Amino acid sequence: MAAGWEHGRGLFSAVRFNVRASGLIIFLTVAMPLAAEQYFWFRAADQEAVAVLIDEYHAALDSAERSEQQVASLRREIQDLESAKVLPETEMHWEPDPVATSYLVLVETPQGKEVLRKKVEENFVKLQLKPGKYRMRVAGIGPDGSQGELSDPVPLNVVDRAKAQADKKKEELQRLEKENKTFNDKKTKLLAALRKNAVSTTSSPQPDRTLQGELIVVGFSNGRFGPMRQFRGSTMADKGDRKGLALAPGAAFFYSLRDRAIDRFDHGWGGALELALPQFFRPWLTPFFEAAVARYQGNARPLFHLTHYRFALGALVSYSVRPQLELSAGLSVGVLFLGFFNDARSESYATLFLAPVVRARWQVWRDLSLLVGLVTIYQADKSRGLFYFEPRFGVQYAF
Repeated sequence: MAAGWEHGRGLFSAVRFNVRASGLIIFLTVAMPLAAEQYFWFRAADQEAVAVLIDEYHAALDSAERSEQQVASLRREIQDLESAKVLPETEMHWEPDPVATSYLVLVETPQGKEVLRKKVEENFVKLQLKPGKYRMRVAGIGPDGSQGELSDPVPLNVVDRAKAQADKKKEELQRLEKENKTFNDKKTKLLAALRKNAVSTTSSPQPDRTLQGELIVVGFSNGRFGPMRQFRGSTMADKGDRKGLALAPGAAFFYSLRDRAIDRFDHGWGGALELALPQFFRPWLTPFFEAAVARYQGNARPLFHLTHYRFALGALVSYSVRPQLELSAGLSVGVLFLGFFNDARSESYATLFLAPVVRARWQVWRDLSLLVGLVTIYQADKSRGLFYFEPRFGVQYAF
């Protein structure tokens, strides 16, 4: 009994496990999607030239793949023809003898060595001989069994049609292999040109912090390039080596579910304004400041409402799944004010809160992104714990 596993790389990773017992092999294959293995970064000004190179590369790649399939198919056909064990069949006819009731067929080598002697009832014979040159003679046999004279020898050339077909396909195979090499050479040169024109290549969709200005990023996996995406690289200050500060203001709309066990105000709507500092000191770190307001409707008395305001500082740790998709998680702390402009003045007070944050940012156009996330707030409410759950949807623009 033997066991083992193997792991593949690429856009889809194959994990293979097999067990061998008494000659029986069982395979289990699981496909797991992975991100692109490599990312090419280009200047935005080179977008058209890069697009042409990528199109030519894909055309050469498609041609190479087609020719490789044809080569593999031809090799299988040649193998099948060469492994055939059946001898070629040859059928010979002659003029019938009105006196003969049967015929003796004699097949010899050109040197006169007998290869086959066969008696037939009709004026034709089906022969299965090895490929080569022979001669055939025929003699009639009368009703009394007497044999007539053998005819003059007739040349017989047995051709192995399977071998002839295999030889012809081998010539076609050589042509296709040469063609395939041409396509692969062209593909290699185009890929080298793309690598040369790239300002950087990375193993993740996050660019090098030293890159500046508008960039084009293209994922490369399993020998193919993905769609082009625009990306704003880090900007440099006008003088010196100090890096400029990137700003990303945003706005979000949310629905807030409040712990109804505390009071009668259990759900409401609100909005938030945010100012983020993307890639602050580290490409994956984003500090932010947020101001939000929410209005909660009365549960027992719908005409009553509760409004609160909060201000928070926090930070997000981000991971770029794709050049245009970023996932973030973080934490914020702040102050929450209750009671201003409320129907229940007795509930006016200020308190601290802690808020874990998870969200996704999708770049939809240049520096404009959509935000979808969830904020969970824990409020220290007069020695009692109060929770809020807030699904959010918003937009963000990066400068």
